[in-house]
Amino acid sequence: MLFFQSIFSLLSNKVIIGTLLSSVVAQLLKIVIMGMKNRKLDFSYAFSMSGMPSGHTSGIVALSTLIGLKAGFDSVLFAFAFCMAVVIMYDAVGVRQQAGKHAEMLNYLLDKYTVYANEKEDKKKYLKVRLGHTVNEVIGGVVNGLVCALVFSWVVGI
Repeated sequence: MLFFQSIFSLLSNKVIIGTLLSSVVAQLLKIVIMGMKNRKLDFSYAFSMSGMPSGHTSGIVALSTLIGLKAGFDSVLFAFAFCMAVVIMYDAVGVRQQAGKHAEMLNYLLDKYTVYANEKEDKKKYLKVRLGHTVNEVIGGVVNGLVCALVFSWVVGI
């Protein structure tokens, strides 16, 4: 019985629901934005770790905002969430983008120094190049996270 109470408490936590909702909205926006940009719908963007807006940024900004609204913007919990948001946004723009550039160079070297016998099989060896976000994509995630958190808070009440 305690297990089900814990699950119910987790699923009824408004901060968690609002955070997840913000991340889902960001991923759906990627489908729309990339669909307009490429003039075709591609639902694989719903699971993409890059693109406009940053889903990671959106989620952590919504979490920080909802914690601030619930616990107070002067609370230790908000300070922790805010610092984590800064780290995640820095990582999205800096570290993961650099990892993508490394992958691009490794793919180039793979092309240059490998003779392909089976092109379809060998394509699986390529590394994913688009891992990080641009500054604009992170800013888009900040805006989406703030808007989603504030609207969710207004509708549901935090």
